[in-house]
Amino acid sequence: MKKNRVLITGAGGVGTFSIYKQLKKKYDFYFADNNLQNLHPNIPKNKSFRVPLAIDNKKYATKIKFLINKFKIDLIIPTVDEELNIFSKIYKNSALVPNNKFVNIFNNKVKTYLSLKNNKINQPKIVNHRELKVKKTYPIIAKPILGRGSRGIIKVDNLKEFIFYKDKFNIDSKNYILQKFITGTEYSVQMIADKKGKLITIIPVKIIEKKGITVNAIISKNRSVIKFCKNFHSIYMPELVYNIQLMVNSQGIYIIEINPRVSTTHILTLLSGIDPIKIFFSKKSSKYLNLNLKPIKLKRYYDTLFND
Repeated sequence: MKKNRVLITGAGGVGTFSIYKQLKKKYDFYFADNNLQNLHPNIPKNKSFRVPLAIDNKKYATKIKFLINKFKIDLIIPTVDEELNIFSKIYKNSALVPNNKFVNIFNNKVKTYLSLKNNKINQPKIVNHRELKVKKTYPIIAKPILGRGSRGIIKVDNLKEFIFYKDKFNIDSKNYILQKFITGTEYSVQMIADKKGKLITIIPVKIIEKKGITVNAIISKNRSVIKFCKNFHSIYMPELVYNIQLMVNSQGIYIIEINPRVSTTHILTLLSGIDPIKIFFSKKSSKYLNLNLKPIKLKRYYDTLFND
């Protein structure tokens, strides 16, 4: 039987190899990235292709179209935020990404804040510039409005630090959003739906340690987190795969980020027996799966490779 052909973009990211390793017997994988040196050495070089940066929309879209046509790609899995608008708009029927409206909201921190506020969904309080001289305002988090993941996010503990970072990173209302810093237990929740937005399952991942990316985490059965995320999905009804990042403490549950794409901890979804690619190609209506989640643990280690 012929395998479906799957193209992973941004393939130099940390989660790509684990997806490939887990599913390579089921699907025929191809890979694209702006820098092929970032790809895991065990990813096939003859199926890896350099593409322009997605910020150059026209050149990027042209190259992606070429790869899709040449290799008869059946499904694209985008992993980089800058790519999501292109795939949710141009390739909405062949990409593992929610609809364009959802992407446009949650790829922009200001739109995210306003949308969550309008839907009365808990999130950290926004901080306006008039409050910055008040000592009790701190600590705060400065987030790039169009930032990717945790890149460019700065924790600020006092006014002196804010002035320093403001000058260094050009922190202003056009480029950054300021919010109260929330402490607690962080969760990265994998949300899986079908092509019509019907929720298939929720996999909460409790974060134990982060170093830019998640390096230590475990699948959790936290019922409050699952209930919170079910409510979120019932409001927006996005299709396919996305990720909700939460902070949980004694005051409640707060959304700190929405990623409208697969996350770096997506391997835990696959290890739980959920295959979003299979769901994408399925012609049957799926039911919600209240999984008997096992506490599978993720631990990433560093390795050093040498080339002659």
